Amino acid sequence: REATRGRGLRGRGLRGRGGTPQRPLSSDDLPGTSPNQARYRGRGRGAVATPRGGGRPLPTPGKVPAKAAQANGRGKPSLPQKPADAPRPGGAANGPPAATPAGALPPLGPVPVPAGAPAAPSSPKPALPPKPPMKKKASSSSIPARNSLPGLPPKPSVPVRPAVPPKPTLPPKPKPALPPKPSAPPKPAKLADFTPEDITALLGTLKKLCGANRQLVSVSNVALKQAEEQGPNGKPSLSELGKHLKTAREALERENGHLNTRVRAAVGSTDQELIRTIVEDAVSVANSTAFLVAASKKVTLDSSDDSLFKIMLRGTTTCWTSLKAFRDVLQNCTGEVDRGDSPDSQLSMLNIHVTTVHQSQRALVSSTAEGTMITEGKKLEIQAAANAAVRALTKLASSFQRTIQQQVVVDAKVCSCSISCLVALLNDTTNDSVFMAKPAVRAKIQELADTIQTQFVQFMDTTKAEVTNLSSRSPDIMDEALREVVGKVKQAVATVIAISALDNTADDAPEPTPDDFAMADVVLTVPVPIVKPKDAEKDKAGEDKPDQDRDVWEEGPDTDENILVTDDSSVKAACLNKLIERLTHPSKSDTVFMKTFITTYRSFVSTSVLLAKLKARYNVPEAHADHRLHIQLRICNVLKYWVGRQYREFSEKHVKLFNEFASLLMTEKSYQKHATSIMQTLSKIDEDAQATKNEIVNITFEPKVPLRPTNMLFVFDEEEIARQLTLVDNAIYSSIHPSELLNQAWNKAKLKHRAPNVLAMIKRSTDITMWVASFVLWQPTVRDRTRALIKIINIAEHLKNLNNFTSLMAIISGINNSSIFRLKVTRAELPESTQQTFKELEELMNCNGAYATYRAHLHSVNPPLIPFLGVYLTDLTFIEDGNPDLIGTLINFKKRQMVYNIIDEIDRYQHIGYTFNLVDNIAHFLTELPFNEDEQLYQLSLLREPRGSKREDLP
Repeated sequence: REATRGRGLRGRGLRGRGGTPQRPLSSDDLPGTSPNQARYRGRGRGAVATPRGGGRPLPTPGKVPAKAAQANGRGKPSLPQKPADAPRPGGAANGPPAATPAGALPPLGPVPVPAGAPAAPSSPKPALPPKPPMKKKASSSSIPARNSLPGLPPKPSVPVRPAVPPKPTLPPKPKPALPPKPSAPPKPAKLADFTPEDITALLGTLKKLCGANRQLVSVSNVALKQAEEQGPNGKPSLSELGKHLKTAREALERENGHLNTRVRAAVGSTDQELIRTIVEDAVSVANSTAFLVAASKKVTLDSSDDSLFKIMLRGTTTCWTSLKAFRDVLQNCTGEVDRGDSPDSQLSMLNIHVTTVHQSQRALVSSTAEGTMITEGKKLEIQAAANAAVRALTKLASSFQRTIQQQVVVDAKVCSCSISCLVALLNDTTNDSVFMAKPAVRAKIQELADTIQTQFVQFMDTTKAEVTNLSSRSPDIMDEALREVVGKVKQAVATVIAISALDNTADDAPEPTPDDFAMADVVLTVPVPIVKPKDAEKDKAGEDKPDQDRDVWEEGPDTDENILVTDDSSVKAACLNKLIERLTHPSKSDTVFMKTFITTYRSFVSTSVLLAKLKARYNVPEAHADHRLHIQLRICNVLKYWVGRQYREFSEKHVKLFNEFASLLMTEKSYQKHATSIMQTLSKIDEDAQATKNEIVNITFEPKVPLRPTNMLFVFDEEEIARQLTLVDNAIYSSIHPSELLNQAWNKAKLKHRAPNVLAMIKRSTDITMWVASFVLWQPTVRDRTRALIKIINIAEHLKNLNNFTSLMAIISGINNSSIFRLKVTRAELPESTQQTFKELEELMNCNGAYATYRAHLHSVNPPLIPFLGVYLTDLTFIEDGNPDLIGTLINFKKRQMVYNIIDEIDRYQHIGYTFNLVDNIAHFLTELPFNEDEQLYQLSLLREPRGSKREDLP
C-alpha cells in the first residue's frame, strides 16, 4: 500500500514484506533515470519502484492495482479513467507530442503491449492522474529551471481537470428559532459554619452511631452463622442471602472503623471542611447500615431462631435510634454541609436511610407480634403487680388507725419492693419486640412508671413525717397520700387495658376510656382493713353473765348453782366469781388452771371487767384477813403472767388501768418487786413505739433489684427462696395471739378485728396458692411452664425439710389448682423424678383421716417448725360448734380447757425461731405476692393450652 501512496515514501525508505528497512531510491533503480528524476518520482503521487533484494514488484506506471486503488481512496472506489484511445491532454489534440531524447524517460501514459502478448482487459481500471509537483522551498535563483537542465525532457504540462457543472441551487432551509440560552447560575453562597456546640453534638451522636454499628456487625455475625448452618429452606436460599450479608457486613465494618477513627481524631477540632467531610462519611456509613440491616432482616425472617430475632430486633432498634439522633442534630445545626434543598443533599439521603432502617424494624415487629400490643398474659401480670402494690400501700396506711408497732417498718419496706416490682414490669413491657417500633406508646408507659415512682417517694415522706409527729389527723393525712399514689397506679392500669385492646399496627398511645377506668377499679379492689368497732369492749359472752356486777366477796360457798366439778376435782363449769376465786385460791395453786383462764378469758369476760374483779379480790376484807397475804401474792403472780404474755394486746386504756394497779402494789413493800416487773413490761410498749419511730424516720429506700413477677423465682436459689418464705411465714405465725383463736373470731364479721394475725396467716396461704398458679400461667411457652413447675416443686421439697408446712400445703394446693391441673401437656413434660417428689409431698399433706399422716410427721420432727394452721383452726371449729359456751348459766370451762390445749400447742412452736438471716431483697419481694383471681387464671389456662391441644400445636 505504501508503494502506491506517494506520501508513504516521503522521508523514509521502502520496507519489504517482512518489514526489513530498504535503502532509499537511487538512479539505479529505474533505467535511464537520473538520481534527481528518481528522487522526484519517488515523491510523486503515482511513483512506482521495484526494491532491490526481492519483495513484491511494484506496479508499472500507469497501472495501479485494484487494492491499491481502493486503499488510495480509503475504501472508496477510484475515479473512472479515460480509455486508452482517448487523446491525452497535450497530445494529438493539442499538437504532436515532443520528441523524446535518448536516454530519457518516455512520457507518462499507457504502456505499449509487446507483440504476441495477450490483449489487455477490455475495461482496465483507470489510473489516477499524477500529482502535480510540489512547490520547492528553494528560491528560483538558486535552483535552475527544469527546462534549462541539460539532458532532461521538458516538463509535461499538467492536465486541466474539466470544469464541474454547477449544482443547482436549493432554496435555503428555514432554521428553527433556538430558545435563548439560559443564563449561567449564580455562584453558590458560602456555606454556613458549624458552631462549637454543633460540632460537639454531631461528634457525640456519631460516636453512638459507631457503637450501634458495631453491635449490628456482631448481630450480623450470628445471622451469618445461621444462614451458613441452615442453608436453603424453600424460600430464597439462606446461603445466597449469607453471601450478600457477608459483603454488607465487611463493608460496614470497614467504613465504620474509618469513621470512628476520624470522629475520635476530630474531637476538639473546629476545622469546617473536616467536619463536613466527616458528616459526608457518616451519611455514607448510614447507607451501609441500612443495607446490612435489610440483609440481616431477611436472614432473620427466613430463619426460625427466636434468639436471633430478639437480638436482631434490638440491634436494629439501636441503629434506628442512633440514626434518628444524628439526623435530628444535623437538622438543628446552624452549619451546612451542602445545599439542603437539593434532593441529593446529605440530609435528604440520611432521611432515606433512616426510613429504610425503620421499615426493616417494623417488618421484624410485624412478623412475630401477636394480634394485640400487650398480650393477655402480660396484661394479667401487670394487673397482679398493681394489685399487690395497692394492697401493700393500703396496709401501711391503715397502720395509723391503731397503735404504731414495729411491723410498720416491715410494711414500709414491703411497699417499696411492691412498687419497684410494678415499675420494673412496666419498663420491661416497653422492651418487648412490639414496642420497639412504637416510640409513642413506649414513651407513654415509661412516663407512667416514672410518675408512680415519684408519687411513691412523696407517700413515704408523708409516712415518715406522720410517724414522727402522730396526731389525731394522721389517719386522714395518710388516707389522702394513699389516694394520690393509688390514683397513679390506677392510671397506669387503665392505660395498659386501653393499649391491650389495640392491634400491633397502631402507632399512637391511646387515652383510657371511662370503661377502662371502671375495669381498673375492679382490678385494684382490695379488702377493706378491719377496724376495731367502737363497742368492741363489750363482749357478747360477758353480757350474758349476771354475776359480773356482783362483788366477788359476796359469792357464797360452792354449790351446784355456781360451780360444777368433775370426779378429779377439776372445774367443769362455774360462774365468773367462782372462777376468779379458784384462780386466786390461797391454798390451791393450779398453774394449768391459771394458764387456761388467762388464755381463754376473753371468750367470756372483757379485760376491764376482769381487771376490776382482780382489784376487788386484792382488797381482802377483814373477815378473810388470815388469807390476805396468800391471796394478794396469787393476784400478783396472775398479773405478772398476764401482762408478760399479753401486754401487746392491751389498749392505752388497759395500760393505764394496769399502771394504776401496779401503783397500788408499790404501796406494799412485799409486792414492790412484782409491781416493778409489771411496770417495766408495760413500758416496753412505749419503748417499742419510740424505736419504731426512729427506725422508720431513718429508713432509706435504696433502689431494689428490678424484678418482674414472671422471673422472680428464676433469679434466686431454690433453697434460699424456701428459707425466706419460711422467715416471712414465721413472722406472721409468731404474731398470733391466743385471743385471736377464741370464739372463731376469724370466721365472724363482728369479731374479726380480734384475729388480725390469724386472718393474715390464712390470707398468706391463699396468696401463695394463687401466686403459684399465676406464676405458672404467666409463662408463655410449654418449656417455660414446665421449668416453672420444676422450680416450684423443688422449693416445696426444701420447705418440707425446713418444717414449713404452711407454705408447703399452699404450694401443693396451687399446683393442684384447676387452672394448672388441666395443663396436661405441661405436666407431661415434667421429669419422672420431679413427679415422684410431688407425689410424696401430696401423700404427706393428704387430708385423709383428719390429716393423720401429717399429724404423725409433725409430732416426729423437732422445732423450729411452722405447722399448717388450717388443721388447728379445723379442730377449734369442731370444739366451738360441738360444745356450748354455757351450761345453764355457768361458764363452760371444760370447753375452754379443750381450746387451751390447741392454743398451747400452737404457742409452743411460736417461741422457737429459725437461725438463718433475713435477706431483704428476697423476703420483702415474697411478702406481698402478686396473683390473679381464679376466673382470670382459668381463662388464661384455656388460652395457653386449648382443649384437645397437642404438644406440636403449642409454642
